[in-house]
Amino acid sequence: MSLYDGFKDIDGYYKDKCGMCESYPIWDKSKATPRGYVCPVHSTGWFSTVGVAFDDSCNHQRNDRRRKHKDIKDAYEVLIKKCGRYNPKSYNYYIATVVDNILKTDVTKIYWQMISEFRENILEKNIQYFNLLVSYDIYGRIIAYAIEKDENKKEVALAIYNNYLIPICNLISIANYDTSKIEEVIFLYKQMVENLMDLYKIPNIKEYDYNNLTSLSKDDITRIRRF
Repeated sequence: MSLYDGFKDIDGYYKDKCGMCESYPIWDKSKATPRGYVCPVHSTGWFSTVGVAFDDSCNHQRNDRRRKHKDIKDAYEVLIKKCGRYNPKSYNYYIATVVDNILKTDVTKIYWQMISEFRENILEKNIQYFNLLVSYDIYGRIIAYAIEKDENKKEVALAIYNNYLIPICNLISIANYDTSKIEEVIFLYKQMVENLMDLYKIPNIKEYDYNNLTSLSKDDITRIRRF
């Protein structure tokens, strides 16, 4: 989801967003985290200690009529004082990020957050996934770059979204620390990376030619699918 990069001092900016939601606990400073405040509605399951940004939103949003612009600003300043400014550049979820940036829908933002928090709360906390993360940080970056430069990037992003990100996030939503479900998520993600590496002709990081990029054809895009 969207990340705060500075308080936006604009009256009404947070209407219909988390900052104005009655469930978003800006009154409870103990809920402040580097990402935002932990929401009892939004932050559930293994995300129960993960905060959400002021300008996020979800389908449970209900504006708090008592909440004033100053209340939000004060809560934001407490967050910065306690946790420091959140730096999104330190979090790299390359393929999900580029899909969200291209399609720009509320749903893709939700899926981006689900995938990022799955990485932070599951993969990064288990040494058995270290090699997977290292590999993805190399090839995910190249794939995202290739997608961004593709003349048909919207069609590519939509194919990735429908064929991989939706089923991946469906599994994440029901996994709840179930090892078999976690492995299914990882299997699908590996499959997506391998599929895109093949289509974009990415043999390995040393041989990839950043100056000779190609766009996927319509036929190629139809091959973006689960095996």
